[in-house]
Amino acid sequence: IGPRWVVTAAHCCRDPVNQFVYAGSDSYMDGNFAFQVEDYRSHDRFNIASAQNNICLLKLKKNVPFTERSYPICLVSRRSNLTEQGAVGAAAGWGEQSEFGIPSTTILDDNLLIESHTNCRRHYHYYDERKSFCAGSMELHYAKPNSCIADSGSPFVMLENENPVLVGIASWG
Repeated sequence: IGPRWVVTAAHCCRDPVNQFVYAGSDSYMDGNFAFQVEDYRSHDRFNIASAQNNICLLKLKKNVPFTERSYPICLVSRRSNLTEQGAVGAAAGWGEQSEFGIPSTTILDDNLLIESHTNCRRHYHYYDERKSFCAGSMELHYAKPNSCIADSGSPFVMLENENPVLVGIASWG
């Protein structure tokens, strides 16, 4: 979201200081794109049981250089209606493609369809439509909403006026 700030899920921020964020590469194996975390701030009202307010800001020790592969993203407007049922966004991460699988060494992405609040409540006991939305793979249309396993903290991006905006963070995937 800025040269030294990254947004992720709060449940990923147990003690991220001195851990690394990778930006600008398709592979987390490339140390040239590793940026060490200096400090962090989790939401004061984060609730691990319900996953509400599951957001954390990471402050990096040095700036991420802006290139065509790594650049800041605008945050969606609070008044936006982008996350209505049937809209499409994209998620990306290095998650596992099966339960107990091996994480991918290259970044994966998928177009996801925003699900109805009814479907979201059916899959997620603590779902709060005032603060959340859920999305599922277009390939698995009408299957359980998903992103890859271990993709927590990954961005969910949509287009607003032809510009990419961050509308969510993978939390329950």
